[in-house]
Amino acid sequence: MRNTRLRHSTDIFVFITASRRVRKRSCSHAIIQRRHGLRAKRDGDQSRGHSAGGPAVMESHVAGFFMDFNGAIEKGRKYFNKSREPFTMTVAGQTIYVATSAEDITRVWNNSKTISMNPLTMDMYIWCGISERSRESLFERHPSAQYNADNARPLTPTQMVIELHHQQLSGARLDALVEEKVIPALFKKLGFSQPNAPAVLSRSEKSITISLHELCVDLFITHDTEVFWGPALLKNSPNMIKAFLDWEYSSWKFLFQLPDIFAKDMLKAKSTITGAFANYYKLPRSQRPNAEYFATGLEDMLREAGLSEDEMGKFTLLHYWA
Repeated sequence: MRNTRLRHSTDIFVFITASRRVRKRSCSHAIIQRRHGLRAKRDGDQSRGHSAGGPAVMESHVAGFFMDFNGAIEKGRKYFNKSREPFTMTVAGQTIYVATSAEDITRVWNNSKTISMNPLTMDMYIWCGISERSRESLFERHPSAQYNADNARPLTPTQMVIELHHQQLSGARLDALVEEKVIPALFKKLGFSQPNAPAVLSRSEKSITISLHELCVDLFITHDTEVFWGPALLKNSPNMIKAFLDWEYSSWKFLFQLPDIFAKDMLKAKSTITGAFANYYKLPRSQRPNAEYFATGLEDMLREAGLSEDEMGKFTLLHYWA
C-alpha cells in the first residue's frame, strides 16, 4: 500500500488508497461495500443487504459524500445494522476503508509494516503551507541539534515530537502534571462555583442544569490547552476553542482537499487556529508563563529546525489536532 493515507480519530479510523484504474462508473456515484476480508466475520452476523457468497453493496450519489462526509460514514454504519464491521467507500475511483470498532482501529494503528503515516504526514504539511525547505528539515536527522543531545541515536523532528510526548507523559513530569494542574483544575471546574462556568445552563436554589457537551469541551479541550500552553494562548486568542470545534467537524474537507468554495468553514477554522499558535510563538517567553515541558520543547525544536513562526503555528495545529 505505497499510496495509503491514514486519518485517526477517537471513534473511527479511515485509510484511503489511490486507485490507478478508475472504475467504469459515473463519477456521480459513490459505492459503500462491506469488507469481511479485513477481519474475521462474527458468528451469526447477518446484516441487511448482505448475501452469502458476496459483499453487501449500497450505491449513493457522490454529492452526499462531499456535502457531509461524517453523515456518509454514519449512513454506511447504519446500513450494515451497526455491526461495526469494516467497510469501504469507493468515490470516483478512490477507495476509502472505514473501521469503527476499537478492535479494528487498534489493529490498523499497530500495523506499521504495510501502512505508513509518512505519506499523509508529508501531504498535510504541504496542504498547511509549510515550505519545501522546512518540510525536508522535519524529516531529516540533525545529529548536532540540541534536542538530540540526550538521544542514543539522532531523531528527525517528526520523530522527536513523539519522543517529547513520551517524556511529558511518564515519570516525574506526568506526576507533576496530574497532581499540580490536572486534578486541582478538574475539581474546581466540576464544583461549578464559577458564576460564568461555560457548562452551566441554569441555576436554582436546589439544582444546577449543565450541558454535558459544554462540560466535555471545558474539561478535555479548553483545560488541556491551558495546561500545556499556559493561559497566554487562549487569553490572546479567545476564539480558538470555538474554531477548533468547527475544525473537528470540517477537517475531513482538509483531508480530501475539497475546493476552497466548498470548504470555507474549514479554511476559516484552520486560519484561526494556526494564527493563534503563530501569535503565541511571537510573544516573548516571559509573557507566556506556565507552559508545560512538551510545549516549550516543541517550540525549541521547531525553531532549531528552521521553521518560521507562521510555519510553527501550522505544524502545531496538526499535532494539537492529533
